[in-house]
Amino acid sequence: MRLLWTLLINIWVLVRWPWLALRRARAAPAGGWIAFTIDGAVVEIARPLPWWDRRWRATSIHAIRDVVSLAGADRRVRGVLVTIRRLRAGGAIATSLRQALMSVRNAGKTLVIYLPEGAGTRELFVASAADTVLVGPESEVAALGYAVEVQHIKDTLDRVGIEPEIYARGRYKTAAEFLASSTMSEAQREQLEALLDTSFEALVAALCEGRKRDEATVRAWIDGGPWSAREAVEQGIVDGVAYEDEVALRLDPSRKDGARMVGARAYRTRRRVRFRPWRPRPVIAVVQVHGAIVSRDEERMLPVADAETICRTLDGVREDRRVAGVIVHIDSRGGSAAASDRILHSIRRVAERKPVIASMGDVAASGGYMAAVGAQSIVAQPTTITGSIGVIAARLVMGRLLGKLGVATSVVKRGARADMMSPARHLEEAERAALERHVEASYRSFLEAVAAGRNKGVTDIEPLAGGRVWSGRDAAARALVDELGGFDVALSRMRQRLGRTGERAEPVVAGGTAVGDLMSLIPNPMRTLGRGLRSAGVTELVLAAGQSRERVWAWCEVAEREE
Repeated sequence: MRLLWTLLINIWVLVRWPWLALRRARAAPAGGWIAFTIDGAVVEIARPLPWWDRRWRATSIHAIRDVVSLAGADRRVRGVLVTIRRLRAGGAIATSLRQALMSVRNAGKTLVIYLPEGAGTRELFVASAADTVLVGPESEVAALGYAVEVQHIKDTLDRVGIEPEIYARGRYKTAAEFLASSTMSEAQREQLEALLDTSFEALVAALCEGRKRDEATVRAWIDGGPWSAREAVEQGIVDGVAYEDEVALRLDPSRKDGARMVGARAYRTRRRVRFRPWRPRPVIAVVQVHGAIVSRDEERMLPVADAETICRTLDGVREDRRVAGVIVHIDSRGGSAAASDRILHSIRRVAERKPVIASMGDVAASGGYMAAVGAQSIVAQPTTITGSIGVIAARLVMGRLLGKLGVATSVVKRGARADMMSPARHLEEAERAALERHVEASYRSFLEAVAAGRNKGVTDIEPLAGGRVWSGRDAAARALVDELGGFDVALSRMRQRLGRTGERAEPVVAGGTAVGDLMSLIPNPMRTLGRGLRSAGVTELVLAAGQSRERVWAWCEVAEREE
């Protein structure tokens, strides 16, 4: 059946070939510009959606690289115009996006970035890749750097009568510190300072390179902001101010209507004229581990890394003959210990048959990092938050609060510790010892998993563990990461491993909802609410909602905020 379908498609392409070839040659007008807009989330590689699914799609850096590659070889293309309205991306994804846009200039084309609503730190970091940066009138350039805020609620808990019990392994495992302390510990401050140093140095270096200014000037820009649009032009932070209808004229003043534009998606479609191969092309499967790691996503309130679905996907690509290699893309702060271990086991099983590379996104900490060590190689950006090899357990005792409210608790039980996890009372000494033993065993298991994955002894990993969070740059210096780079570097290394097969193989996101699952088309109010909560930075709620019976390798308590 496939051969017949391939034959029909190729005949149809052959019949239309003269028109398709002409359209390919004239995909862009002579001296024209390729234009696209970024408005919201940016991802390394997007899951393909069926033609009938008209949902909003995230911007794919992989697709941008493809467009840039095509435009770079097209003499008719003068440059690329990128409009950035809202940019939702962490440090690592922003770095990958900037690197992809830098390749426009490397290909000998002109890159112009237009910021109609002004720029924050992340937007200006990305925009520094451009030859020319334009902003909208009355907008603001507020690249103020990075800050981390932690709200400590210990005193509030004391007032209401709630007492936290924290069981942690690792001096730097500070995820629950805000519950038990009124101030930031030295260990927490130390690791946050190191993370911010990496991010801030990357920002300064990018602005120095892109805007061609010395470090002192760039630091003065950052410390002196925010700037109005016109002040930013005067300072040299950006090159000009323009309304949207004026941008085309700024690009080509010689034409009355300004520069001729073609959309990136239309351009890519016209340039990609292919006959359908008679044999299926090999595939590099991209398996995504995104969000808090849970055993099973039953409520579907928030986007999470559902171990059941991920393991099923990994088992599938392991058996699929078309899949030549696997890239596991990780963007997770961790979660359930049991779920993380299952994902690690499945990745190891795939690695027994096929090459596996882990590509880290903005965060790959705790259980997220544990999953990565199952791969044969790990790639991360310098600003990727990684490591956090440690274990924490926490419970809130509400006995005093209940007493204040006049609530009395009566217990009838069979089994000495049947009510051990009741929030109405503290643990007894023997119960605490049992929980401490449990946490210690979990920590040793984590250390052993990392040691095995990195081909080192446990004694080599212990000094790097303790719950310490590292930037990708510092993690690479300590051999917790093999190479610095984004998804493109992981893909390039995979193709090198596969040899001639890798040259033909295309990356495809594996797993997720099947096309035939019509229920996925029905709007889910709870999922919509969950996405809103995630954008507000409270993804952590998902663990409290569904992981009460499992140990949690808690993620690092780091929420880097751009100003």
